[in-house]
Amino acid sequence: MRDNRGTTIVEMLVCFVLLGILMVAASQFLTSSMRTYSSAKRGLAGREAADLVADHIEGLLESSTIKKALQPFTEENKQITFWDREKRKAVICCDEDGYLDVVYANGKDVSVHWKFDPGVYRGYRIKSMRFLLTKPETPKAGDTEEYLDPSVYDPKTVKLELVVESAQNGEYAIDRYIRFGNVK
Repeated sequence: MRDNRGTTIVEMLVCFVLLGILMVAASQFLTSSMRTYSSAKRGLAGREAADLVADHIEGLLESSTIKKALQPFTEENKQITFWDREKRKAVICCDEDGYLDVVYANGKDVSVHWKFDPGVYRGYRIKSMRFLLTKPETPKAGDTEEYLDPSVYDPKTVKLELVVESAQNGEYAIDRYIRFGNVK
């Protein structure tokens, strides 16, 4: 004789309970994965915006031509003044909207502003930008600026401290040490 028993109600309940436990575990794993992905994507956008600004500043400073009489200087560590390859005075600063602004002296009272299109910032703005140079041998009287330690850093080095922020994604900060290109 054959046993023609079907599935009992208890076996069905055990199967549904096990299936439910597996589905809860899978949904928790997917939720956690989506949060991690979103967080990483937001951080990546901040990093890309900060790297874009820092890379441009690094390119300008590394390719600058500076003679001893025309050493770069900062104003309250918030902007840096240097001389480009054509020996034009240039200032790297942040404009009132929170975007990078490179101002080139172009004649007596005329200046040219170079800026990225705001779209390349991907929703971020510059919150703060600081430039630290190595301490000069003879600092100015009453000087309150911060400096890099000359016993540690080459005098041709500038430190860029950059913080970008977005209302949706928060802040992202980077530090970059840049060596001036053709300093003599």
